[in-house]
Amino acid sequence: MIQAFRGIISREGVRGLWRGATGAMARVSVGSAAHCPHFQNAKDIVEQLQIFSPGSILIPLVASMVGGVAVVCCMTPFDVISTRLYNQGVDAKGRGLYYSGVADCFWKILNKEGPFGFYKGWSASWFRLAPHTVLSLVCWDQLRALHRSYKT
Repeated sequence: MIQAFRGIISREGVRGLWRGATGAMARVSVGSAAHCPHFQNAKDIVEQLQIFSPGSILIPLVASMVGGVAVVCCMTPFDVISTRLYNQGVDAKGRGLYYSGVADCFWKILNKEGPFGFYKGWSASWFRLAPHTVLSLVCWDQLRALHRSYKT
């Protein structure tokens, strides 16, 4: 790992270690903002439908699957932008050869590939993010319920 750091620093300077970070920060912010409210809304709907018995683990499981789809739909455009920023070549001054930043990358994708250009690799994102979202939200919900039971 240290060799990788040295290689990046020697080729691109210290700034090279943060190339594409602005796209990644936006990605994480959007993902966090998407999964919690979608999970809670879906959980409320599943509980109202009374498909499962109250307190069943299946309620947060189903709701987290909905949250997982929302996360992937919201995060994939930022994944595409981040990946392109990370993978582009740089000039001698460390500036990107194709994109000058997140906004430039966004507009170039939109103009050249249309809105669906932001969803390239959607299925790979879904297979990566959906299980993580399901596990995280189910665990969080169970820990929250456990906390409530000890609190009362």
